[in-house]
Amino acid sequence: MDKTVPAGAAMLLGFIGDIEAPKGYGTIYGNNQGKLPKPLTSMKRRLGNECQL
Repeated sequence: MDKTVPAGAAMLLGFIGDIEAPKGYGTIYGNNQGKLPKPLTSMKRRLGNECQL
């Protein structure tokens, strides 16, 4: 976490992230991330839109 984020906010954001994406933000609903040409977090918006599952 960026050091400019207050400690309380960092804890809250970490908690939210653990609930939203326990295996990381590269996970897609239904575990369909394997169907993409590259990880979602490394795509630009245009390619992400073209890969709608």
